[in-house]
Amino acid sequence: MTTPHLDGLLAFVETFPTPLFCFDLQLNCLWFNATAALLVTNLAVSPLGRPLESLGSMLAPLRPRLERLCATQQGFQDLPLGSLLHGSPTHTHTVTAFPVFSPSGIFFAVGCVLTDVTLPLQVQQTTQREHQNLQQQIRQQADQIQDLNAELETYLTALAHDIQAPLRRIQGFLALLNTQVGPQLTERSSHYLQVARQESARLGQITLELEQLQQFLRHTFHPVLLPLNPLILQIRSDLQPNFHDHTTHWEIGELPLVLGDAVMLRQALTVLLQYVLTCTRDTRDARISIWAETTTDAHLLFIHNTGPGFAPETTAAFFHVFGHLQDPHLEGAGLGMAAVRRIVTQHGGQVSVESAEGIGTTFQVRFPLAVPPDLWYPARADEHLQGTGIFSPGEAQFLNRVFGAALHQADTSIIITDATQHIVYVNPSFTEQTGYTFHEVVGRNPRFLQGPGTDPAARQVLREYLLVGKPVHQLILNYDKQGRPMWFYMHVSPLYEQGTLRFFVALQENATERIEQQVQMEWNAGHDALTGVRNRHGMEIAIKAQVQQVQPFALLIFDLDNFKQINDQQGHSAGDEVIRRVAQVLTSQARPSDQVFRLGGDEFLVLLPGEGEEGAQGFATRIQSVLGQPDQQTPVTVSVGIALYPEDETEVPHLIRLADARMYRQKMGRPSRRTSES
Repeated sequence: MTTPHLDGLLAFVETFPTPLFCFDLQLNCLWFNATAALLVTNLAVSPLGRPLESLGSMLAPLRPRLERLCATQQGFQDLPLGSLLHGSPTHTHTVTAFPVFSPSGIFFAVGCVLTDVTLPLQVQQTTQREHQNLQQQIRQQADQIQDLNAELETYLTALAHDIQAPLRRIQGFLALLNTQVGPQLTERSSHYLQVARQESARLGQITLELEQLQQFLRHTFHPVLLPLNPLILQIRSDLQPNFHDHTTHWEIGELPLVLGDAVMLRQALTVLLQYVLTCTRDTRDARISIWAETTTDAHLLFIHNTGPGFAPETTAAFFHVFGHLQDPHLEGAGLGMAAVRRIVTQHGGQVSVESAEGIGTTFQVRFPLAVPPDLWYPARADEHLQGTGIFSPGEAQFLNRVFGAALHQADTSIIITDATQHIVYVNPSFTEQTGYTFHEVVGRNPRFLQGPGTDPAARQVLREYLLVGKPVHQLILNYDKQGRPMWFYMHVSPLYEQGTLRFFVALQENATERIEQQVQMEWNAGHDALTGVRNRHGMEIAIKAQVQQVQPFALLIFDLDNFKQINDQQGHSAGDEVIRRVAQVLTSQARPSDQVFRLGGDEFLVLLPGEGEEGAQGFATRIQSVLGQPDQQTPVTVSVGIALYPEDETEVPHLIRLADARMYRQKMGRPSRRTSES
């Protein structure tokens, strides 16, 4: 007998919109609801009492899984069934199967629910196709952008290169003209010459901006922790020779440590400092102030000058290309300022400018905090050891005594300070390396070990990390008790107790020998081992830097005459002594701004900045006179070739080849206009 509730439940199941089947334990069909009947209406024979396969070939693969269910009484969900003919079109279903128990708990049947997933699958397939199409479009657009960037980079390279050579020649000749005939020009002619030099300098600035933009496009972003103070000081040092004609007072405060790419930030800050310097060129008692403020989530860098300023309404377009061509203080086309905005944005920051006519200009650069202020580190060692559950309190205290003894006996120099960075402990290795005993250093700040040669940037890194209580690894130059310099790799770790900073532990690894070897290797790479003057590699760097000064200069190549005879008759030791003496004479006769290089063998090159033909000829004559004096143990003669920049050539390799050719012409007895007689 059934109850009304059970009758209602059976009626609900019978009309349930999802197909339902029931099979006995031999997988013969016991029952199916009205919805399932729609799937079997086309069968010639009623499936009731017949095997599972009689419902259709698509249900046949279910037998192994249903037999396993009969054996284990464990059901399964959402098994893909494939396609069943359900009118038209074909539909796809999944199967969920479960054991059926009698009221007395006897397992007597298996229930199956078929779920039509045709529409969700169609939606999924449509979405996948659209997603694939969208991904393909994105890839195509990315390829197009990459191709355009490559074309832009190639164009910038070609444009900058094609402009540089004729521009250097124009600038060189203008400088030469100003030097030779400038004082004789009328006021109007002098004005024309000055305008030409200014416009060529402006074109040079545009070329420089093109090169910087090219570098920016090719550069891979590589952020590191950077102290801003030494970076600003270095940029100021690089820029000041270009602004030697006016005095500017600098005020630079304590600047923070920021996370950024060194090359890119140097480029951005160089553009900003060059602008504020240019603005102060005509300002008396000009001042440039640089300071920083720190908020809860950012460092704010401010750069202010007391120049003439500009109208506030022009600030909106200041960092866009061609957005401020009306500003007379901004050289070039504004590519530099546009690059500044892109660089700062790539660093996760923002740059803005405020200005007022007659008051000055202030740049604000916002950097995200490089070091979060709320980082914490493990508490005391004994609490840490006890917290592992391995050691008892007594064992943890014993191990701490072992750790203390290990620190005392360690070969590495160890310093422990309190939270205010005053020394509370040094081990014997520290005394052995520095000469200072514990009683001489206790209570002092470790900074007393630093000296005049200590890099300010290294000091800044240590100060920034210790300020926020974070571990730091830094190479630094300290001094021992006798004042001798010693290089150390410093590994400093903070120790916290219940969230409060208590101590700093510093391990000092002596790196003096390693650094001295590295310095010697770097010196050897740029200098000649026999004479001590710079070699060909150092020459290429120096001449390239001289070309950037846009000033005339002379190159002189000296080659010893009959040097092979000296080696053959007196030996190679005598030949080496002659080479050293020639280098000494060249160096002693040179001005502080002149540079001497050994190209190899018995050949030398001398760079004379600011000199023309007369000065170069005079220098060559003095060298030939000194080397040929009869009181010398081995008098020597030299052949000299002279080439002038930009009068003879503006391309450095051609200039060197020209000087070399003229030297050989003299050696063959055919002196030219650019050579001196021996």
